[in-house]
Amino acid sequence: MEIKYTLPEIYVSYALNENEEVDRIKRLIVKQLRHQFDTSKHSLVYDFDSLSYKDSIEEYFERMAKSGYIVLIISDLYLKSKKNMSEILAIFKNKDLRSRIFPIVLENAKIADAIDRIDYLKYWDDEIEKLNDAVNQLDNKAYAGSIFDEIDKFSEIRRIIDQFNNIINDMDGLRSSHHKNKNFSPVIKTIAQKIKRKKQLAILEYRKSLPSKKKSMNVFVLFGLITIVAVALVLYFKLEGTLEVETNHDCQIQLNHNQIYQLEKESLKRIKLNRGNYHLVAWVSESGVKYENDFSIKWFGEKIELDIDLFELIDEEQFKIAQSSNSISDLEKYIIDFPAGKYVDVAAMLIKLFTDGNLDIENDELLAYQEVQLTGNENSIRNYLEKYPSGVY
Repeated sequence: MEIKYTLPEIYVSYALNENEEVDRIKRLIVKQLRHQFDTSKHSLVYDFDSLSYKDSIEEYFERMAKSGYIVLIISDLYLKSKKNMSEILAIFKNKDLRSRIFPIVLENAKIADAIDRIDYLKYWDDEIEKLNDAVNQLDNKAYAGSIFDEIDKFSEIRRIIDQFNNIINDMDGLRSSHHKNKNFSPVIKTIAQKIKRKKQLAILEYRKSLPSKKKSMNVFVLFGLITIVAVALVLYFKLEGTLEVETNHDCQIQLNHNQIYQLEKESLKRIKLNRGNYHLVAWVSESGVKYENDFSIKWFGEKIELDIDLFELIDEEQFKIAQSSNSISDLEKYIIDFPAGKYVDVAAMLIKLFTDGNLDIENDELLAYQEVQLTGNENSIRNYLEKYPSGVY
């Protein structure tokens, strides 16, 4: 087993087209980093050397954001640069921001006082407003996605810039004049310590992974563990649970298209079942009423309780049969068989209309009322009330 240690990349982030001082600081820091670290083992990256012709700038930002360590040379222009603040946005999206950045603050970066930091908020507000004004002058805003992406990016920069400046203040990054007097040794020394610590942790993890020098486990203890695992596996694959079924009507049930069970009204049926998925079908032999349900037995001793209500299904089916027969005797039989049925009032009304000879199959109000009785849903009730606000029902 090898020591798993990823050599960190070290980035230097600074504003392009900055004054001579920034360029000199950048060159000096890179020189010191190369002197301190073996560049064959540590990848030292900065804009001019790392980006080739046609390389993606966004991919560069992402790579830098995920790198080991980033030296930030922060100036006034840096905090107003779309490129540099895009780098900061990418860094913000990754973890351990504070432990990976090493700020060097130039004298012209006004972030020490709150009143000065407001100027950067105003600057990005103005940049957003300029873009929005330009977009609003377009007669046709179609296919301008990249422009709106730019506005979103500026808004994100505006959202995080004060938080970023506050973090830099809190970290005591020190002004560039302090670093110059010490040849930037505090930055180089801190990075070196972090890299050394990372190596130490990698070595420690490697040592922990080495085989123990202790004697092998007693064979009897090992046998006992194997037995426990075997029993656990048997229990897992042969779990047994209970299905408890109760119904308000005599019926038959079938599980997974296999064994059929007889159920009597108001009786409780207990069925032992192994672990698995089940499809239950219940039906009344003298009618086409069918009830279906899916359930699973997952754990040892699990109990599934089903209360199957067949009365309402049979009630509806029998009323439909009596209604479609246009027979007074069938409607009377329905009322006798289902005195508490859902459609007793409708059946009684139909009998009266038959008896009086006033039943008209095109009676819209009666049909609307029957729909309410049959469905009971909100739409049918609303339709009836809107059409017949003074209806007989």
